[in-house]
Amino acid sequence: QEVGTAEETEAKVPAWQDVLSTLSRASAEGWGLTVLDVKCAFLYAPLPAGQPPVAVRPPALLNRLGLVAAGQVWLLKKALYGLRAAPKHWTDHRDEVFGRLVLNTGGQKLSLHAVAGTEVWHILVDAPRQAGKNPTASYRPLPLGQLTRKTETDRSQEDGLPGPPGKIVGYLIPYVDDISILGADEVRACVAEALGKAWSVKVEGE
Repeated sequence: QEVGTAEETEAKVPAWQDVLSTLSRASAEGWGLTVLDVKCAFLYAPLPAGQPPVAVRPPALLNRLGLVAAGQVWLLKKALYGLRAAPKHWTDHRDEVFGRLVLNTGGQKLSLHAVAGTEVWHILVDAPRQAGKNPTASYRPLPLGQLTRKTETDRSQEDGLPGPPGKIVGYLIPYVDDISILGADEVRACVAEALGKAWSVKVEGE
């Protein structure tokens, strides 16, 4: 039987203040939006090494068809819908994939960098890259409805925080298996294509 705290089992989702703040910044830049849905997302997530094995009984239909022996159980290698921790395993895997993507568009190298203290990601041009989920900057959420062209670098300097290590050309806002991409057309298309190679995705809207 699975056990675990909410932190160990639930998917992390962006705070609404961060979502509205990011949408305000993207709107001020005149950027568009593409929303992707990852199909059967949880099934992509490997189970963490070192955790107790998870055993499940195969569907009874397979037993009736003679495809599995009576009493047989399967040890899972990847997450399965119905596991309490499947949302957390998926979002950990998703963020790992985000963290290692390096993309090229128009002769420029793009990479994704997590914004510290949020579930928002920057799409940066020609930024230094390290494996994993890399914090780049923290910033105060904008007041609701306020549009500004002030950069995260400016805002971070006001707060005494490190700014992003490259030029911001877009944002990524993941919400479990839905991924919102904000940026110019070519940036959104480049990121969507790369994510479509990592997983099976469907465009929900643009």
